[in-house]
Amino acid sequence: MSDDIRDIHADGDTLLIATSNGLCYFNADNIPMDTIPPTIYMNAIRYGDSAYLPMRSFTHIYESKGAFEVEFGAIAYDLPDLVEYQYNLSGDTVSWVTTKSNIIPFPDLQPGHYELLIRARKYRSDWGPAVTLDMNILPRWYQEWWARGILVLLGVLGILFILRFIVRRIKAAEKRKTEYNRRIAELEAKALTNQMNPHFIFNSLNSVQHLILEREEKQALNFLSDFATLMRQMLNNSRKSFIPLEEEIAFLTRYRNWKR
Repeated sequence: MSDDIRDIHADGDTLLIATSNGLCYFNADNIPMDTIPPTIYMNAIRYGDSAYLPMRSFTHIYESKGAFEVEFGAIAYDLPDLVEYQYNLSGDTVSWVTTKSNIIPFPDLQPGHYELLIRARKYRSDWGPAVTLDMNILPRWYQEWWARGILVLLGVLGILFILRFIVRRIKAAEKRKTEYNRRIAELEAKALTNQMNPHFIFNSLNSVQHLILEREEKQALNFLSDFATLMRQMLNNSRKSFIPLEEEIAFLTRYRNWKR
């Protein structure tokens, strides 16, 4: 009847309370319970190493490994230990999370827009109206879409540059190899040319022609056979970097005898 209490008296299982507006009594088996949901309020907002006063909207730049916490409470005079809380973070979960802790931690909140809803209830009461906290975690420059696009582009250009460098080195190696083989072929041809003296070949063919005209076919055939053997050995030796000394002596001996 009134908050102005003058006296309290217990008579068995009945409690008598005298107020300025009259006498109130309560029976132990029929004590009325307060079923009105408690009012929830925010105490503080903490992000990283900083703390902020309670507010309805919170905006901050993303901090790497920065923990986000919201501390709140509810007014309940009867059975305060039985007060329960529920919260819902849009983008994180679609269902309410029930807890008895008055601190909600988010260890690594990524950049984005979030709406945090918090409500409470006490013993035998319904859930009260939710308190809303609008949160905006702004991305840093390297988390922006254009920065990521630039990083991807730079990565692709770097890969293309490396591939181009590798292709150039391969082409240069192939070019050197081709030039080396061409030079070797020129040297071999030059060595062969030096060995096969044009005057020697011309004189040999004239000798064969003379034998044929003189109708000395057998001698001409022997001459051609020796000449072919000499040319074959000369060609074989020109393809080798090294030849045994015995083969070189045999070749020179055959060449000298043949010229005679």
